Amino acid sequence: MFVLDKSGVSLLLMGSTTALAQANWIDIAWSTFTAIVGIVCLAGGLQGWFIEKTNIIERLLMIVSGVALAYTSPTSDMIGFAGFAIVLVIQFFKYFKVRPKQAS
Repeated sequence: MFVLDKSGVSLLLMGSTTALAQANWIDIAWSTFTAIVGIVCLAGGLQGWFIEKTNIIERLLMIVSGVALAYTSPTSDMIGFAGFAIVLVIQFFKYFKVRPKQAS
């Protein structure tokens, strides 16, 4: 996985650390976070499992979210995180419906 800055220059494979040292660390942390969530979305969507087994709608939503999170724009980040949040909420409801809390 390669992280690109806004000018389109790769920060990981440049061969020079000067641009990396001058880079904005908040942008690097945000890009890293979105890349991690995007990989989780792609893995869950392609495997068919996230918290519980996913249906075809959840799988497609996770794949689209993972691809959206690979792009470095605020709009695609919002689309990716919204799709991930929808699947996360659905999966939590499915998980707790299958496994209700036991009364003690």
